[in-house]
Amino acid sequence: MSLYKEVGYYYPDGPVTQNLTNVNSVDELERILQDGKVIECLLSLSSQIVHMGWEVISQNPNQKEICQKILDDKGLTVLAMEMSRILILGMCVHELVYERDSKGFTVPKNIILRENSIIEYEYKNGQMLAMLTLPGKLPTPITPRKWMISRYWSIPNTDPYGNGLGEALAPFVYVRSRAISHLDAISEEKVIPTRIGYYPATASDTEILDFFGMVKNLSKAKSMVLPESYKVDEFGRTGDKAYETSQSLFEKCNQEISMIILGENTAGQGLITGAYAKDAISMSLRLARSQLFAKLVEFYVNRTLFKWIQELNFPNEEPAKLNFKIREEVAKPEDIIDTEKKKN
Repeated sequence: MSLYKEVGYYYPDGPVTQNLTNVNSVDELERILQDGKVIECLLSLSSQIVHMGWEVISQNPNQKEICQKILDDKGLTVLAMEMSRILILGMCVHELVYERDSKGFTVPKNIILRENSIIEYEYKNGQMLAMLTLPGKLPTPITPRKWMISRYWSIPNTDPYGNGLGEALAPFVYVRSRAISHLDAISEEKVIPTRIGYYPATASDTEILDFFGMVKNLSKAKSMVLPESYKVDEFGRTGDKAYETSQSLFEKCNQEISMIILGENTAGQGLITGAYAKDAISMSLRLARSQLFAKLVEFYVNRTLFKWIQELNFPNEEPAKLNFKIREEVAKPEDIIDTEKKKN
């Protein structure tokens, strides 16, 4: 008798909604992709793929040529950058537009990034079905070989939409944007301080109005002359402590966002004297994350795009394979520390 029993989550029949906790909607999750620090981290991951090198492996020269050309036309780096959305949103949707080429092969003419919202999942008769939900039309099952759906789970579960890092990033992205707004407001208050003008009790109404206009437009004046008994004082509405607090909060959020996406928090910072080991280890961690992401891109391209090309054109052969040339020389932390000790 088996000691183990298969355990799984059973969805009720009907539409399956995406599980969200730290954000209220999918649109709010999408906006995280527009944050500057998130973009910087995703670009850091994607750009590493350029340096890795890649190749298409196939025993059939025609199949290899087709797959190579598709990736060249789309741009593998562009495709990887688009697919990096899965790390944040959990899912990425591409539509394939097919045509017949000059040799009579059915090949994707274009690979178009689409919004995640057009794909919804339904659970029916014990199966999870992906449904296409275009505006103004009833949901329909997705067309085979038409939709390339990539998914990523930061926490393993059965959510068909995946679960990216977006919800973990949401609080830091929100606080970071507020910190930027505070820094902008504080800087403006320091540049344009509050001015208080003092006039003598004997000043006429006309003189008071003229003096008020002068004080109001003082920032535009290169020089001024005040009559005797007139005076202008300036003071800032916020102190240096408020600026330091907002700046510290801004930098802390940057570090946390970098830590969540890249596994380290020195991305975008210059090399600090005496911290060679720390920066070298951070680079190794970043490289390791980029290699994992490259393998994820490789997996979905081989599972969908290349597999469908083989099914449509070379049914009796093995599909082509995309292979990234992953480098093995990732430095070990202990090696880096030993190297630094020798230098010192």
